[in-house]
Amino acid sequence: MHIVGGLIRLDDVPLELDIVAKFHKVLCSSPLQNCIISHQKAAVFIHSSPDENQYNHLLVAHNAQLFNRDELIRTLCPAPQDNITTSEIIALAYDKWGTKCVDHFWGDFAFAIWDRAEQKLVLARDHVGVRSLFYLYCAPYFAFASNMNALKSLPFFNQVIDDEYIGAFLLKQRPPIEKTSFQQIRRLPSGHILEVSREKSPKVWSHWDLSATSIPQYSNEQRYIEEFYELFAQSVQMRMAGTTRIGAELSGGLDSSAVTAIAHHYHAQPLTTFSAIMPDVADSNEEATIRITANYVGVQPNFFRIDNVDLPALLQEMHPYIGDFYHAPNEFVVWILGKLARKQGFDVILTGHDGNTMLSDAERYASEVAFRGDWQLADQIISAVSMKMNPNELEKYRRNYFRQDLEPLLPLLLRKGDLRNFWRGLCTVQSVTQDSKIVLLARNITATLPINVKKRIVKRLLLWRRTFQHMNSEFVARLPARIIYPAPEIFLTERDAHIFSARQVMVNIASELREALSYGLGIDFRHPYADRRLIEYTLNLPPQLKIRDGWGRWVLRAAMQEKLPKEVLWPRSHTIMSHNFFHLIELHQKQLWDMANSSPNLQNYLRIEYFQPKPHQSLNNHQKYMLWAAAILSLYI
Repeated sequence: MHIVGGLIRLDDVPLELDIVAKFHKVLCSSPLQNCIISHQKAAVFIHSSPDENQYNHLLVAHNAQLFNRDELIRTLCPAPQDNITTSEIIALAYDKWGTKCVDHFWGDFAFAIWDRAEQKLVLARDHVGVRSLFYLYCAPYFAFASNMNALKSLPFFNQVIDDEYIGAFLLKQRPPIEKTSFQQIRRLPSGHILEVSREKSPKVWSHWDLSATSIPQYSNEQRYIEEFYELFAQSVQMRMAGTTRIGAELSGGLDSSAVTAIAHHYHAQPLTTFSAIMPDVADSNEEATIRITANYVGVQPNFFRIDNVDLPALLQEMHPYIGDFYHAPNEFVVWILGKLARKQGFDVILTGHDGNTMLSDAERYASEVAFRGDWQLADQIISAVSMKMNPNELEKYRRNYFRQDLEPLLPLLLRKGDLRNFWRGLCTVQSVTQDSKIVLLARNITATLPINVKKRIVKRLLLWRRTFQHMNSEFVARLPARIIYPAPEIFLTERDAHIFSARQVMVNIASELREALSYGLGIDFRHPYADRRLIEYTLNLPPQLKIRDGWGRWVLRAAMQEKLPKEVLWPRSHTIMSHNFFHLIELHQKQLWDMANSSPNLQNYLRIEYFQPKPHQSLNNHQKYMLWAAAILSLYI
């Protein structure tokens, strides 16, 4: 894990050394060492690689782990070379292929190249967004960094909050992928390249077209399963390279258990794992399943109780390393386990992070068949999935799936003019959710109307108050209409939904959070599921290999059949992690309220009385969630 940063002037004036010194100091204030600085008249690049980073007319800064180094070296170097550096590989690849060099890279990377001859800067981020990269453009200055706090240290940074970004989060919507909490700072999205020069403003484009990928078609299912396992095992093994001090996160779920089993197979000694447990919250406690997996695989587990942690103190402790507002509920667990691992001398931790998103969005298959008119098959798929989640709460999960996944299809069918399928779907949704047909009809017809008409209807029905009861009314009035009255989403097939999930902003932000925390801990979190080749392969599998008999990630379950216990592969029920989250907020609601209330600016965004704890009255889950978001937001405004 390297830190990366750079600062250039897009004019003929040399950079001011006092600005450079402060930028360097903030960027390099982490346990990661070996920072070097390369200074030319027009550019300063800083990174923590021991590589030399200057080649002919190119200046390179990178945070890259390239898994196909040997292949690249054979292609790029006319004679064999044993000691070629990653910086040199990137420079040679750019010399040969230009910005298309990223098509030849397999791995996790964020890099920058200053082309002195052409006076041009190129930034690139890996396909899935494992490595972070932010930038700030304030002519004539252009700055970039893997750590947003470094950009905030620059004298030309202003702290104006981006209302659209904050509003989307507070309304549980997806903010625009390139935005951050601050108007002036932008995120380079995963799978994208940015180019800027003295003659041209920044230009950003995507370098990864997932929709164009394909895999061989087999008549034998076992071929798919074997190839999947080979790619998955290769992904885990590659991310173990470069260190012997490696551990793994282990929960009671399938994703981390599969990574642990394969990593242990390739590790020279018994693998050490780190697990968060919650004995006081029965529905969220995975300790028993974790112990079953550890005994079956043969790993050495370390446990840490998180149901009694000091949550407000942890937020304050993490804050200096996280440059942007976030409200990912369980990222404090990453911080706790990372500290535990670092204390025991580990410098790399393998995670099962986001395996469900990267491998499949299989529940979307139910939406696909429903949109085509087979609501009965959609109900069968969702019922089977709900049974696997928790048999005792089948109807609750089934109702939630219909409301969240199938009801949004109704306004799309209306706009399409497919009234017969619309009515069939409306009746099916009503029979499962038990919602009033009149309410369903009004809700879904309203969703198709123009924004100005919708606005009047929403206000007339007093839905405004219920939707925005936790937010400052003046702030809501400043938000763009597309945030307040989102249009119906376009219909996505299962494959399209899988592509969208692999590229969506929440995946980017979760990875960025972990990378930010890794700088504070001096530990590298590596993500086997965020592998370009693995994602491309799984994307193109037939749907029945992604979901079968209600089991999602079916191909992974089949591939790990003899390598994991049946309690993990085919669990009778799933733990409900949100119960622990709400339990912790309830324990610390007064301290979280005090954090939120201590920020005078917070009332410009939220009505803090909405989630103020009251004697003998419990907050509902929405209030608890917004209290958590408010406490975090108070650290940034």
